[in-house]
Amino acid sequence: MMRLSCYLLTRDFSFSLSRADMGDALVAIRGYPRERVVRVPCASVVRDPPSPQDISMRVERVQQVLGIRLTPFCEALHDIFC
Repeated sequence: MMRLSCYLLTRDFSFSLSRADMGDALVAIRGYPRERVVRVPCASVVRDPPSPQDISMRVERVQQVLGIRLTPFCEALHDIFC
């Protein structure tokens, strides 16, 4: 994988962010110490209800059909907090 801005670019050129990546983006925007984001193995966290391993999605078709542009996560954080 190649890091691109605030995204992870996967082999099929879709973009995905892990929960930890989202946390990293948030602490960077808010100016908090990076240590506030604790990375742990997924198997060590109990989620109720359980969530799927991969919750990424391709949005190109949604944007095309609805005629909208979805806001990237980091851009949304910047709009909210800056």
